[in-house]
Amino acid sequence: RVAHDASRQLLGHWCCSGMTSALRTDKMNSSIWQATAPAGPFPTLAGDIQTDVAIVGGGITGITLAALLTEAGRRVVVLEAFQVGDGTTGHSTGNLYATVGGRLYKLRDRWDVETARRVVQSRSETVGLIEKLAQRSAPECDFRRVPHHIYAVEPGEVAEVEREYEATREVGLSARLQSSQHVRSAGRVLVMDGQAQFHPLAFVRGVASAAASAGCQIFENTPMLEIDGKQSRVRTAKGTVTALEIVLATHTPKGLFALHAEMPVHREYAVAGRPISGVMPEGINWGLAKEGHSVRSLTRGSDQWLIVVGSEVKTGRHDGAAELAKVELEAQEFGLREIEFRWGAQNYQSPDRIPYIGRSLGSDIFVATGFAADGLTYGVLAARIIADEMLGRSNPYADLYAARRVTPVKSAARIVEENVVVMKSFVQDYITDRKTISL
Repeated sequence: RVAHDASRQLLGHWCCSGMTSALRTDKMNSSIWQATAPAGPFPTLAGDIQTDVAIVGGGITGITLAALLTEAGRRVVVLEAFQVGDGTTGHSTGNLYATVGGRLYKLRDRWDVETARRVVQSRSETVGLIEKLAQRSAPECDFRRVPHHIYAVEPGEVAEVEREYEATREVGLSARLQSSQHVRSAGRVLVMDGQAQFHPLAFVRGVASAAASAGCQIFENTPMLEIDGKQSRVRTAKGTVTALEIVLATHTPKGLFALHAEMPVHREYAVAGRPISGVMPEGINWGLAKEGHSVRSLTRGSDQWLIVVGSEVKTGRHDGAAELAKVELEAQEFGLREIEFRWGAQNYQSPDRIPYIGRSLGSDIFVATGFAADGLTYGVLAARIIADEMLGRSNPYADLYAARRVTPVKSAARIVEENVVVMKSFVQDYITDRKTISL
């Protein structure tokens, strides 16, 4: 599957946390977060270390977990392949919310109202934890509470907005439908107050600096080469880390795990630039349509930017340049004067719509994956759940997100669909299109 994605997406990187999420084409550069985040370089590992916990991946999951464990007195080492936060975290939207991007009513229908309620509650509490961490360790990340708007761009999506509103009310999430305040809305707007936005890369680097000051060892430009499960050791090019516990906070686990075959992979493209005066949208704005969008503003000092993100597309089965062009056109319609930043990011979706967090099936290694497009909030939630288990504390959501759970009925349709499509693409790529291949 990795080979298939690579063959279909020229110059693309299979993006995991600790690896860049940006698709390197002649039109892509870097995300707005990378361009506006404070620098905070850490050394490269050179030598052998023994510690309590080795965390592979210096994104929002790994760094938050490192901070929580270091605060509790654990010895922690973080290994990041590039720079802290430069992977998926540095290519995200910076939006934080209690609901889910894949539609709350679909999660409710797949499971039940109580499960959906617990997901929303866990995410809402996590946004509160991020707020506390931001105030304490990363005030420069500009955390702020904002409303979340969901609206139909096309008349055919009005019913979906109404179904989503019903689901929010069922699970106890404060929400309302109000008359449209959006030029592009085809009906009433679903509004959820008290959600949040921040600068994700400034947050992660601020928390990382605070954790390092408290004794956590963080190493950048130190990609993991191998995990020796028997020796509980992580090998890098210039050293090793031997630990009591190992965590793969890498967006999708490195190595071979059964869940790799279960998770669909999607990509989103984003652009940012200076807006025409007076068109800055408030809060989080999701427009539902066949070609949907997510729009938000960013203020840093006296500078203002508009950020526009396109709809999800399946990785390896789309034209990256064409998708980026769609987002650029959408941004111009929203009043973007000139596009300064272009980037893309991938996400991995669990087949039953709930992430995998905890010890993996078949090993004692901790994993955190399947966040879909909701990874900023889920990443910090994963850090909280894993930290609680390591510290011997009960977590009310550990069972809900357990990585060792098996849900064949709820997962079957999605697993079958995904792997049938992968096999179809395999046949097209390696048999039909490659006339000279030796069967």
